[in-house]
Amino acid sequence: MGVPFEQLGPGQVGRWVYQVIGKNGPIFNPQNIRYMAPEAPIQLAEAPMSDLALGMSGLTLIASVVNLAVSAKILSEVKSIARKLDQVISTLDELKDKANQIQRGVERIELHVVENHLRHALDYQLSRAISENAIDLQCISELASDVNRYIDAIPDPLLFNFKVRLSSDVRDRLLNLVSTLRAVRLLVAARFNEQTTPYNCLSLDLLDNYIGLGNSKVLVDAVVVQNEVFAQLSKGQSQVIRAVKNRFTFSDTSDTKHFNSLLQRKIEAIQDVFVGHFPEAVCLSLNLPDNFFDCADPYRAVEDVVLAWFTTDGGLIWQLAKELDGLVYGYEEVFWPKLKGKSSVLPAELEGRVAFKLEGSG
Repeated sequence: MGVPFEQLGPGQVGRWVYQVIGKNGPIFNPQNIRYMAPEAPIQLAEAPMSDLALGMSGLTLIASVVNLAVSAKILSEVKSIARKLDQVISTLDELKDKANQIQRGVERIELHVVENHLRHALDYQLSRAISENAIDLQCISELASDVNRYIDAIPDPLLFNFKVRLSSDVRDRLLNLVSTLRAVRLLVAARFNEQTTPYNCLSLDLLDNYIGLGNSKVLVDAVVVQNEVFAQLSKGQSQVIRAVKNRFTFSDTSDTKHFNSLLQRKIEAIQDVFVGHFPEAVCLSLNLPDNFFDCADPYRAVEDVVLAWFTTDGGLIWQLAKELDGLVYGYEEVFWPKLKGKSSVLPAELEGRVAFKLEGSG
């Protein structure tokens, strides 16, 4: 049985429609989301994941700002579905324990003053952007400068930084926001991929979208190789110095120090080349715990840590910054550069349709 959404009860089906309104460009770039009642019935099996994800996450974001005329039971069900959908999309939930293990061993960074500025910016911009039936994405994009100000206040680079911790209220706001913005992009990609060839399909890979790497293997290989190479160089440096001392017994201390300095500069030159080609690998290596590579499968261990970082507060802020950049500069600039200069295949409005059944007996 279908009823108006605000009157939904146990065992009944809630249905609604939303439109994502965009602007012209190489790819559809969203400006607003508008929720409305459906003109025709929607079947439970009709809505694909891309429609459901944005429908549920967007409604959760609205409910966090505006008092909707719906019951606590409905909101609880919507939030639960939205959370499960986001976990499926990000595929990261099972890695939280790995991130927690690393975080327990590092010093916590707390930025109370700048976090409070971010909290006020979230309250202000979300109150402007959100109403009972709409989300103004252009208004939300104005948060980009506030998020960047928070990132700039972090003493160390944010990428793969496990030390960043947020207050729970700020974290909850950012989770709702990231889930919604990612779901908007998922809907755009799904609609675009329906209209194009497999070769031109848009990627939704986590590392490709958020770090710019085609897949995790490149990063994982670089980190493991870096560790092995520089461990051997360090060991070799000590062995060479001992050999010099043993062979050239007439050399005084200043000669030995000079030789060691020359050798150290050569090693640093190799490190600089590595940093230039694989900065992401260097960032990750600097944030790994001591004795991290003393394990049976270092490649698997590194891959788990790479993905686990996205479940941390630092990873959450990084994702939000990228999604906001996508709104500000366009998806083709931030996520899908292969679309630059191409014509959009999507209309000015994308429609999503949602239907779900409230658990329980009616």
